[in-house]
This record gives sequence, C-alpha cells and structure tokens, in this order.
Amino acid sequence: MKKSIKTMLIVTAIAGGVATGLAHAMPPGGGESCLHGGRGMGFGHHGMDAESHVDRMAERLDLTKEQRDKVRAIVDKTRPQTRELRDKLSENRKQLQTLTRQGTAKESDIRKLADNQGKLIADMIVQRSKVQGEINAVLTPEQREKMQQRFENRGRFSLSRQRGGQGDMSGGT
Repeated sequence: MKKSIKTMLIVTAIAGGVATGLAHAMPPGGGESCLHGGRGMGFGHHGMDAESHVDRMAERLDLTKEQRDKVRAIVDKTRPQTRELRDKLSENRKQLQTLTRQGTAKESDIRKLADNQGKLIADMIVQRSKVQGEINAVLTPEQREKMQQRFENRGRFSLSRQRGGQGDMSGGT
C-alpha cells in the first residue's frame, strides 16, 4: 500500500512539474502564436489559421502590405517545424498520461517521458524565439513596442484571471 501511495505521489509531482513547465515555458496567454496576436502553441491552433493570425497582427500593428507579406512568408516557412513539435508534444503527453493511468509505471519510464517533454518544450521555445526574431526584423521600432505592450497587457489579464478575478481585469495598464 505504501509503495502505491509513493508511486502516485511521484507521478502527481512529475505531472504537476510538466504542467508547471509548460505554463512557465510559454508566454502568458499561449504559445508561439501569441507573439502574433493569437493564442495556443502555433498558427492554426484553437480554430484560427495562419492567415487570420497574420491578418490580425497586420491590423493591430498597422503593417504595410510588404510587411504583411514578409510575416506571412516567415509563418509559412516555419509552419511545418512548429506543427511537428506540437504533434510530438501532444504524443509525448498522451504517452505520459497512459503510463500514469496504468498505476504500475516505473519511475524510470515516467522520468524518460518527462525528460523528453522538457526537451520538446525547450525546442518549442527556441523555435518560437527564432520566429519572433525574424518577425521583429520586419517591424519598425514603433510596431515592436506596440506588440510588446499588447503582449504585456495580455499577460496581466491572463494572470489576473488565474487568481480568481482579482487584479487588473481590463488588460490595460
């Protein structure tokens, strides 16, 4: 009995650590696409396609047609890598859930999947940073500042919602 309780505590701690790692690995409000005004782990996630994300970003930042085309090209170029990473993260998460539901998982097996999840999250952060850098190169300093302000405001709003509605719910400063 004590061994199964200990195993469940380890599994719970690891699962919580993975969830916390995901929460801290991504900017408030989502993953890669939040760099572009959306939410989620990448373009096309949560029912919004890349075109919609680029259009929203273009509208919010008042991008020129040339800038919009460049951003769209960056997104199109990186979409396969982003999708592959997101799929690998999803598959690894499913494997971890399956293993923990069995109740007989070895710590070494769980650790292997948790380590892989951490590596995939790190890969997603690197991918997201590369995309952001390429997009920043297309933007004017004023547009970069505006995007940063939107990102910071969204972060405060998301954080205040997580605290049960306390804090600045306006999403503004």
